[in-house]
Amino acid sequence: MHSRKYYLIILLVIAVALSAINFKESDTPFPYYLWFSGGLGLMLTEDTEMSNLYASANFSKNTHVLKLRAIAGGPVMGTNQDEHAGDIGLLYGYRQSFGNIHLSYLAGIGLTAGEYKGKIDEDFTAYTKYEMIDYQTISLPLEIQLDLNRFRPFGLSLSAFGNINAEKSFAGISLNILLGRLP
Repeated sequence: MHSRKYYLIILLVIAVALSAINFKESDTPFPYYLWFSGGLGLMLTEDTEMSNLYASANFSKNTHVLKLRAIAGGPVMGTNQDEHAGDIGLLYGYRQSFGNIHLSYLAGIGLTAGEYKGKIDEDFTAYTKYEMIDYQTISLPLEIQLDLNRFRPFGLSLSAFGNINAEKSFAGISLNILLGRLP
């Protein structure tokens, strides 16, 4: 049962890798690019620091980029933190190329969700307990991404991202591995 769970993901990764290798060997110019990225990083809210997982699917034609991204932030290892935050966003932007280095500027619309500490519960115990507040809100995701695509179909990316929303805005940075038909 567990192997079926990851079957589609494995097939998708193999198809993208084979497609990227096939495009790399082609001599004809191809105006479309499709790649996936995933990585780890840190993110900050106004009162806490979190580690994060980053994943995205990217499509580019000429200098235009369309990105579907997901970010999940949680406690930094070794802390007693209970706060979580993350977003799923659809971003659009522009890409500039400098040889094997690419710089993208993106903004879009997203859904942000998380949990943060509210007021202190009046519990007369030795431990301070906070009321945890769950939230979901529409947001404005932002991102600047610097890619190094020298070893196509693989690449490295450094993403500086932000999320502006009514509940708990955040910003962060992530180091990602790229796979696919890179620009």
